[in-house]
Amino acid sequence: MLDLAVPMPEDPLVHCREDCRSWPVTRLLSAVLCSGNAAEALLSRFGSLDVIADAGSADLVAIPGIGRRRATQVLAAFELSRRASAPRTEQNLIIRTAKDAVQVVGPVLGDLKREMFVTLLLTTRHRLLKFETVSVGSLNASIVHPREVFRPAIQAAAASMLLAHNHPSGDPEPSEDDVEMTHRLVRTGEMLGIEVVDHVIIGAAGSYLSFRERGLI
Repeated sequence: MLDLAVPMPEDPLVHCREDCRSWPVTRLLSAVLCSGNAAEALLSRFGSLDVIADAGSADLVAIPGIGRRRATQVLAAFELSRRASAPRTEQNLIIRTAKDAVQVVGPVLGDLKREMFVTLLLTTRHRLLKFETVSVGSLNASIVHPREVFRPAIQAAAASMLLAHNHPSGDPEPSEDDVEMTHRLVRTGEMLGIEVVDHVIIGAAGSYLSFRERGLI
């Protein structure tokens, strides 16, 4: 097993007893990609982890030395990180108001550079059953399909749900697409017997908009 105390740009194997929490970003990326040169190419092109995290597959593949396999490794690593940081459901976590929902989804959605649409699945007593990611990217009424929104709710036997997504612009005011999409999901919920209790849009600096509080649903 190779020792990473000496830089090994093309073969950064990890000793099983070594604590990687103190590693610099380049070394972490080298371990993910099994290539120091590829890690350096990524950082040279994008500059920081935040920008890399927002890159799409095509952006990554276009970098010499990355290719489809390494692009997939990078995307998978960021997706694992995102899932690990998602709120954990707890027996005593109750969602009754938009403010309650913001405390759960705000830390996840607040700093994203792309739109993410999520749902909070609730019991009859408003206890959080599950935090579900539905879509990542530009949202509109055609992309966020009721089937994808309600399938997890049906599987979890949820009594109701709260919708949430972010506006990377920082302005939480709803667009026409936001309103159309919400009304469509509310109607679907009525047919399925799963109430859509609210839709919360997360903006910058802790700002948010509640469709219910605004009287939009």
